[in-house]
Amino acid sequence: FNPSIIKEILLFDKKLKEKGATLMVTFPCCQKASIEAVQENVTIVDEKLHESDLIVLGTSDRYSFPDSLMFDTPWHLNKAGVDLRTYYLIEDIKDNIEIKTR
Repeated sequence: FNPSIIKEILLFDKKLKEKGATLMVTFPCCQKASIEAVQENVTIVDEKLHESDLIVLGTSDRYSFPDSLMFDTPWHLNKAGVDLRTYYLIEDIKDNIEIKTR
């Protein structure tokens, strides 16, 4: 894990806030088996993001999908997967937008 990445994202967030915009960070969709193979690293990133002052939507686990929702790569969802991810994103944005926007 490279902690300077969080610092860079925080700087970008600050610049956006100065312009009246809100940055929300979420996790990419990924095949659950692929995430499990690097779970220790993923957990560190997840924790560091949630410890920061960033608005983080969901968790790495929430955006990990079973093989049945993957199309042809570990990060390419089929239609059912796209629909579920979209539902999750909408739900997470609704849960966070009013509470955490600054």
